[in-house]
Amino acid sequence: MTIFNNKPMSHIVNLMDIVDRTGRSFTAPSSVIARRKTLGEDAIRVLFDITQQHWHAEAKHPLWHGLTLNAVDGVVWHTQDTPENAEAFGKASNQHGECGYPQVRMVCLMELSSHLLRAR
Repeated sequence: MTIFNNKPMSHIVNLMDIVDRTGRSFTAPSSVIARRKTLGEDAIRVLFDITQQHWHAEAKHPLWHGLTLNAVDGVVWHTQDTPENAEAFGKASNQHGECGYPQVRMVCLMELSSHLLRAR
């Protein structure tokens, strides 16, 4: 979906010919967002696993001494300063105690020639 990051989500879903349980196309932008919230992270995890396996099998990555070249990349996001986020993600601290906003840390494994993600 990042290929079409300049398009609305409803446009991307309609390009994929995804329909709801009644067979109607997803045309209302609000229906896509509402449905995405009900899916949860397990559906996204399964979709990621299936697509990354297929894309890597098709990519024919160049090898270096018989090995694929991978890199680890990471990012830190600051979240809203709420008790729930502080409990879930934690805050940075130093010798003076806790400080700043709760932080979400993400690390991924990426194949270098294509920049396709291998794992999250």
